[in-house]
Amino acid sequence: MNSNSRDVDRTVHCPEEADTVESGESNSEKLIDRIEKLTALVQANERNEQIQRAVFKIARTSTTAETMDAFYRSIHEIVAELTSIDAIIIALFHRDEGCMSFPYYVDNFDDEQQGDESPLNNREKIPVEKCKDMLCWKVITSNEVIRYQARNNRGLVPFGKHSEDWVGIPLRLDGQPIGVFSIQSYQAGFEYREEEINLMVFISQHIASALQHLRDRESLRQSNEKLKREIEERELISQRMVELSHQAGKAEIATGILHNIGNVLNSINVSAGLAEETLRTSRVGSLKNAANLLNHQENLGEFFTNDKRGRAFPKFLGELSEVLHAERAKMKSELSMLSSHLEHVKVVVSMQQAYAGLSGLQECVSIPELLSDAELLISSSLTRHQVEVIREFEPMPEVMLEKQKLLQVIVNLLKNAKDSMTLGRAHGRKLIIRVSLAADNMLQIQFTDNGEGIAAENLTNIFSHGFTTKNDGHGFGLHSCANAMKEMDGEIFARSSGSGTGATFTLRLPCIPADSQE
Repeated sequence: MNSNSRDVDRTVHCPEEADTVESGESNSEKLIDRIEKLTALVQANERNEQIQRAVFKIARTSTTAETMDAFYRSIHEIVAELTSIDAIIIALFHRDEGCMSFPYYVDNFDDEQQGDESPLNNREKIPVEKCKDMLCWKVITSNEVIRYQARNNRGLVPFGKHSEDWVGIPLRLDGQPIGVFSIQSYQAGFEYREEEINLMVFISQHIASALQHLRDRESLRQSNEKLKREIEERELISQRMVELSHQAGKAEIATGILHNIGNVLNSINVSAGLAEETLRTSRVGSLKNAANLLNHQENLGEFFTNDKRGRAFPKFLGELSEVLHAERAKMKSELSMLSSHLEHVKVVVSMQQAYAGLSGLQECVSIPELLSDAELLISSSLTRHQVEVIREFEPMPEVMLEKQKLLQVIVNLLKNAKDSMTLGRAHGRKLIIRVSLAADNMLQIQFTDNGEGIAAENLTNIFSHGFTTKNDGHGFGLHSCANAMKEMDGEIFARSSGSGTGATFTLRLPCIPADSQE
């Protein structure tokens, strides 16, 4: 019984031992499998983290890189952390220009061997006709990933060392290729794994977006720089126009002065000619002849009594006296006119010298005197064209103004009114100048003429640079007036009921009494 029991026990327990051994082996396999899976999971997580870090770095680089070269170098460093790279190319496709460029190309082994004959070493844009044998161009045209392996594709690369494995990935935006991102290895027997290629495809999407962002940013920067240059150029042009405006104003004054002096010199020439003619035809020589006649008479009583010449001598002296008196009066008149003309020249020249020395300085100004000076500067032209100037001046204190600048504006408006009346009216030309203090305490000077007037459609343009209705005009005068008034914190505007109705130009300036500056 016991023996049987032991046998039974043995038969019962032997299978349990076998199960235990089998169970131990199974657990070990499961453990190994779990470890392998866990290791793979850890590696996958690490890989995912590595990819996420790479994507983050690419995004950050696209916003922090100061130049495109810096961006390309950063991409190279980021990708090199993910896989083996002996050479990297970033090519761009310029569709509108029909060109490709290779802004970034680094080859650790083959750069020197290829030398300058390689288009990859040239950063200039290359027409696509010269790129058709390149693998990068094949990527562009196919818009697909292209893989070149030396063992399968010998002889396809036209220059340089054959790579063991080359992968070209299109950089796409909105599904269209904008460039190529390629990596390659020269290690014998090396092949990029499918997961590495898929990873590069994934990375290329972010590279394309970042690249476009950078290109847009670079384009914006260039546009801003261009805009800045244009603004600076316009400011320089504006400053130059202001300078030209001032010079034009001075030229107007100088021209007026020259015309004035020229007319006065004509008058001086006429007076001098008349004086010369009076002296040349003077009867004063007859007086000398009479004196010589008397000197040769021994008996003057007999001469005056019995000599016919002596009896006529008193009458001759009376007539000669009248002639000489008339000649003297004529000479005195001409000399007086000469003196007056010379004084006029002196005043005009002194005025020109006084105004020529003023520039951008405020000084005490009498508006009536300034208007009188302006009229004097072009008085010969106003007189020649028979322009009657009517003055309607309200009492006005002396004010602080830029005298020369306002004079230039006034001279310009006087000439403009004269020209308008010369064109639009044969006679009865009248220019009314009004000076008043407006309700808002602004100094107001108005010039109203009865000339050809201003068409309604031109009223908004007459102060624009280059706008003119004159055949020989340059469109600079009224524009310079507007600039000058703006510089003096004033304004200018025009009013007209239309063609043939005359026009009124109004100047408004801050009225700063001179005594308030003391």
